[in-house]
Amino acid sequence: MNLRKPSAWTALALSISTGPAAAGTLTSATLAASTLSPDCLEYKVVGICYWLLCTPFGCKVKTSTKVRHFVPDAVVSSYSNTGENPWVEVSSLSSPTSFAQDGGDGTTNHNNEDNLAKFKNADVIGHPGGATFSKFASASGYACQGAATPYMPYLLSTLDTIAWRYGVPESAYPEALIPGRREVGGLTSGDMWGSVYPRSGFIHQADDYKAAAVMAQRAGDVVTRSGQ
Repeated sequence: MNLRKPSAWTALALSISTGPAAAGTLTSATLAASTLSPDCLEYKVVGICYWLLCTPFGCKVKTSTKVRHFVPDAVVSSYSNTGENPWVEVSSLSSPTSFAQDGGDGTTNHNNEDNLAKFKNADVIGHPGGATFSKFASASGYACQGAATPYMPYLLSTLDTIAWRYGVPESAYPEALIPGRREVGGLTSGDMWGSVYPRSGFIHQADDYKAAAVMAQRAGDVVTRSGQ
């Protein structure tokens, strides 16, 4: 369900959690603390802006620094079992519904079965560390304003059942019908992860980590496309 769209997009990928939370989970405190890393910020001065200020008494030129840095707008979660978003505080937002109950791989992992088909849920939720990050970035000088609201659900795949589980209307987009369009990796490089379209929860990918990464890309793509 696409509730609200940020006007700009920066994905913050996190793979390590610390603290008392159970293994494989993330907490809001962990996510917020991660925004204070200079490596994550990547603050750079990229130019100078010139402003012509005119009054009845004449004109003068003012200057300001143009900067670029990452903004933790949202957290994209990609996970197999419905209702088990690893971000503890928001996992209840994606609880199973009557139309979206199960998840996981397409087989029972028996040795005689082909386990290429995988299914992933995906959620896009506003990053909890936005305010903390803004204060941290401001200490470096100019700071870019984020486009998302903390804890705001921008996409919950359990509420977007028709598109995420049945591929409607995703399977009809040109990117889904024409081979080679919008791919993560590529056949020519020998490192094909998967295609962005159709932006649904199913993918043929033997590597579970690559499958999850492609799903995260699909979810992020949905919330950054106007009218979708």
